[in-house]
Amino acid sequence: GTRATIDLVPHHVPAWPMRTAHAARPYTVGYAGRLVNQKGLDVLVAAMRRLDSPARLLVAGDGPLRVWLESVNLGQASLVLRTGLDHDEMADVYAEMDVLVLPSHSTPTWEEQFGRVLVEALWCGVPVVGSSSGEIPWVIDTTGGGLVFPEGDSAALHDALVTLRDDPDLRRRFATVGRERTRSTFAIQPVADRLAALVDAQLGPTSVDTRPRVALVAHGIHDFGGMEIACAELLRHLHDRFRFTVVSAELDADLLPLIDRWIRIRVPMRPIPLKFAAFYVRGGLAVRRLEVDVVHTVGAIIPNRVDIATIHHCHLGARDSRRNAAPDSTSPLRRLNTALTRTMASAAERRSYMPPRLHRFAAVSGGVADEVRRHFPGVQIAVIPNGVDQDRFHPDAAVRRQLREEFGTEASIVALFVGGDWPGKGVEIAIGAVAAARAHGAEVVLWVVGAGDTRRATAAARALGIEQYVTFHGRRADTERFYAAADVFILPTAYETFSLVTLEAAAAGLPVIVTRVHTWFGDDADGAGAIVVERDVPGFAAALTTLAADPRLRREMGERARRASTAFTWARSAEANGRIYDELMAEPSPE
Repeated sequence: GTRATIDLVPHHVPAWPMRTAHAARPYTVGYAGRLVNQKGLDVLVAAMRRLDSPARLLVAGDGPLRVWLESVNLGQASLVLRTGLDHDEMADVYAEMDVLVLPSHSTPTWEEQFGRVLVEALWCGVPVVGSSSGEIPWVIDTTGGGLVFPEGDSAALHDALVTLRDDPDLRRRFATVGRERTRSTFAIQPVADRLAALVDAQLGPTSVDTRPRVALVAHGIHDFGGMEIACAELLRHLHDRFRFTVVSAELDADLLPLIDRWIRIRVPMRPIPLKFAAFYVRGGLAVRRLEVDVVHTVGAIIPNRVDIATIHHCHLGARDSRRNAAPDSTSPLRRLNTALTRTMASAAERRSYMPPRLHRFAAVSGGVADEVRRHFPGVQIAVIPNGVDQDRFHPDAAVRRQLREEFGTEASIVALFVGGDWPGKGVEIAIGAVAAARAHGAEVVLWVVGAGDTRRATAAARALGIEQYVTFHGRRADTERFYAAADVFILPTAYETFSLVTLEAAAAGLPVIVTRVHTWFGDDADGAGAIVVERDVPGFAAALTTLAADPRLRREMGERARRASTAFTWARSAEANGRIYDELMAEPSPE
């Protein structure tokens, strides 16, 4: 059949030069993209380790596997890591490569849909090697610019790298043919012509896209963090009905084919108050120039008039629950940074969340909807819960056995904590609860997944004499494996509006211990396999001790949690947003 292709190169790099040879440089194998598990970096590292002569592994990107990559054994190869690059800097990076590798491996819920970096490298005259995941073989076969190896097979990848290393003429042929076919296949005009022909063949001659236009405005859209994941799933489920223009500082490259346009707002990522202020001004100016049917923001992050604002966090509501501007347990500088961020965010809410500047709220839970009604009366509110990927988060006996063996916790009760903002989420309370449970004879260990002040948390564990029973795993792209391997999920958080991590834990069949905050299960904690306690060490320790001593109770609560979680899907969440878009467009325009 006819295949519709998407041009991801010429919009950004209309005239990238072909790479030039550098005789004095060692054989350079390149990788570009996110440093995450599904991209197959472990396979690439294993293949590099097999090389029998000096080489360079040039990696352009960042992500959760960065620390691992910086310390891994590469044999005779050396690592060159480039992070924080703008897209217009990539031409120079590709020019340093002898070959680019995309070793992606498929999962039950993901496979490589295009492999944009393959086309970018070929555009620059760099031959490529790709795995058999998803559309990678089609891209390489179409361009004739390289070799394909079976995904996950490091020996086959090594053989391909050696073949290209030892045959410069083959590299040149791949580079020349790949560049020519890339320009004739993926340049703007050829792609536009093929898409127009495809539309004409299916619908008759037309050049008008009648889908409504939506501007989605968020700080970041990717698969890390609750707000970011929700936006990514919105694009995945509604891109066929609406033309999205994304205005954001961060956007996962895999989402680019789903949208009409990305307006990248360049802001400093730290400190947070500066990031917030820069996005507020620059994002507002960008949206002001757009001609769209609906403006959808994630929070009060621009000063413009907005049609719908999704509330994942109500800062004024959180202020009421905390009773102070920043946690006393942090350093003075961090407290100042947190207090300034919350003050700025609250001021932005007061400006943005009142009619006629806002038409509709989309609150992620009934609890946060009540907070919004209390602080911002007069704006319609719809409750649209988040979802959970049941294919990704589910009980998995094989993963459980493998991970527990890896960390030597086969006989222990594993309590799992997932999240950032450790002072707000209560990681030290979790550590204290584990210490108290162990003092009562429970063989409990704690796994902490997420980014935070590891030094401070380790010191807290050491002071309680349980340092060897607390493991910090850092920020992970494979959190589903940790849910599958744990016995209990624990979250001593000060404030939540939905708590996506507790929903993920429930989908994985874990009983949950949580504080009295807004959650996806509302008041039905028992039906959701949850125990609600006060935010203190004794409350969490008592619940943890009870669950540690009763495997039958853990199993029954986990089963209830799993059943309750099935009511929350990303498809249902996206569809609810789509209905609001339709309703807003049907309303008469304000005078």
